[in-house]
Amino acid sequence: MRQLETLTRAMTRRKIRIKFSGDGASTDGNTITLPSFGAGAELSDKQLQLIRGYCDHETAHIQNTDFGHWYSADSRSRRLVNIIEDIRIERLAAATYPGVRDNLAALNAELLHESDNAFSQLMVEGYRQVSGFSVPVKSYDAEVRANFGADIIDRMKALESTADAIQLAHSIIDAMSNQQEQQEQQEQQEQQ
Repeated sequence: MRQLETLTRAMTRRKIRIKFSGDGASTDGNTITLPSFGAGAELSDKQLQLIRGYCDHETAHIQNTDFGHWYSADSRSRRLVNIIEDIRIERLAAATYPGVRDNLAALNAELLHESDNAFSQLMVEGYRQVSGFSVPVKSYDAEVRANFGADIIDRMKALESTADAIQLAHSIIDAMSNQQEQQEQQEQQEQQ
């Protein structure tokens, strides 16, 4: 844990508390919570790299996420904002600290899986095309562009802030809602 605190302090230039609890990772900007593998557990090299990946990811949030904007995101868009912001902050972290790239790539390889879910597909392609990570999952480029627009990857690459990520999420949700309404109207017209 001391090594993680030292690296986090070097990257953020401030003291960040690290604790182990539960099975996920998160941060509030002052504390990083990492998955617990049990007190005194002997961790494999892979598990250690995953812990470092989680820590690097949460540190990237501390460095690059505007928590004031983050907490203002409404509940309907929170999941999509999180996906977009995660991709944005990992791209920045890997560009700023090349040493974190391997840890983040290992974490993403562990967490990303094939899926029929449009948001999961966006996450895979975002990490692959925006952040430049090798993702051991089939390409969903066509599906992502069909579901979110042909320019979605370029729009994600252009994000400069948490506010931009929230704005992009809202525009995607609005477009999906409009598309759903049009489809429902068309189905109603066909039934008449």
